[in-house]
Amino acid sequence: MTGGVFNLAAHDPRPKEEMSEEPKKSLLAGAGRYSIGSILGMAGRIARVALTARMLSPEDAGTWLGLQLILGYGANLHFGVLFGMFRNVPVARARGDDDGADKVIRTSFTFVLGGTLLGALVTVPVAVRFAQSSGRVALATALLLAVTLLRSYYATLFKAEGRFAELGAVGAIGGVVSVITLPLIWLFGVEGVLLGMLAQACVEGAYMLVRVAMPRFGLEMTVLRQQLSLGMMTLLTSVGMVLLTSIDRTVMLRRVGPAETGLYYLGANVLLLLPALAALPFDVLTPRYFERVGRGEDLMPLLADPLRLTAKGFAPLIAVGATLVDPVIHTFFPNLRGGENATLIAIAVSYPLVLATFAPNVFYALDRQLPSVLMIIGCSLAGIGAAVAAAWLGGGIAWIAAGAGVGQVLYHVVTTVGATALIGRPLRTGLAMALGSFGPGLLMAALAFGLRVGLARVLPDALWPRSILAFVIVALVGAPWALQSVRGLRALRA
Repeated sequence: MTGGVFNLAAHDPRPKEEMSEEPKKSLLAGAGRYSIGSILGMAGRIARVALTARMLSPEDAGTWLGLQLILGYGANLHFGVLFGMFRNVPVARARGDDDGADKVIRTSFTFVLGGTLLGALVTVPVAVRFAQSSGRVALATALLLAVTLLRSYYATLFKAEGRFAELGAVGAIGGVVSVITLPLIWLFGVEGVLLGMLAQACVEGAYMLVRVAMPRFGLEMTVLRQQLSLGMMTLLTSVGMVLLTSIDRTVMLRRVGPAETGLYYLGANVLLLLPALAALPFDVLTPRYFERVGRGEDLMPLLADPLRLTAKGFAPLIAVGATLVDPVIHTFFPNLRGGENATLIAIAVSYPLVLATFAPNVFYALDRQLPSVLMIIGCSLAGIGAAVAAAWLGGGIAWIAAGAGVGQVLYHVVTTVGATALIGRPLRTGLAMALGSFGPGLLMAALAFGLRVGLARVLPDALWPRSILAFVIVALVGAPWALQSVRGLRALRA
């Protein structure tokens, strides 16, 4: 810990009892609204993914996956300034330094605006070359990236100032706009997807702009240097995670092209959505890591308990999803037939990514982000190597997805072991925790796979009946774990 960044209690003039109790009700209320809004926003996102999968040809779906990669990397063109603002604004407010907080806000806004212009200029040639998109689609992608960066500025400012209830409203509004704009996909294909997302980002940004006035322009170099120094490691972490979670699509696009990559559209989005869904219930716990560090308390309960609950809660969910892949693709997404095995692998690989939600918070709270970055890079290289080897050996998209999954499995293991070591526990404790967390997932996966193979032999011509039977069996077996996870989550949040 350096610079007293996390010890906000030392700069608050109120007595400790008031600090710990008075904000609690408003924090929990805001967190509840934020969670509800986030769920509604996620529902809109899932609806867009489903309609896109249904309406786009495999080649267009592959092109859109490439554009998603560009947007994912481009979202980091704030170069870490937003991460610095996220930490510096509440620190300045806690010290009573409103002028310092305003300088941080102005500098961040001005710098992000410059990153927005840079991103818009760079995106067009990259989209044309890498994603093989048309010039019009590339221009729409550049505009979406620009609006998304500005929206990210306001969303980060709202989080820094604890305005979670308003962020919940943003998520809900965005979810509604996402659903309203779905017909654009049917009318215009990939361009319709971009227009719908652009409309959503504009409406969300406009709502936040109404709630908080646009800051004045101003670039204070001292403040900017501090922002960049604070946010650089987090930026590297963010970029590294984009790399780690996009190895499959990147290798597929380069090795087999957009048309075959498009068959992986559902799997790629499962890999993006499930970890985000897993993070929603635990978002409210993130500040608790910093509070425990500031008070000198043990971080282990905030690592071990959420990991255990998530392992038990998501194992049945992932297994249930796996039982429905074949009938859902054959019935509702016939254009994606041939991608079933790759989708199943993506569902399986999403499990270690879900489990890896918590260990990075330990590195962040203890200001030890460099080891985290090195772990991400090492695991990404391992995943790239395995995915490229799979492609070189003639494997299709399923084998490439499996190769990429090597890096994601390693990431959960090494970050969990590293986090427990930072907390002060033996390496064997972290290794046992990491490997043990795979237990529920492996058991449920074995059950789902066994039912898929066995029922196919017994009911070869009854795809939906055998899938529904497998669904019911897996759901009944996994229900006790799921209920235990829900009860434990409620207790943890309380």
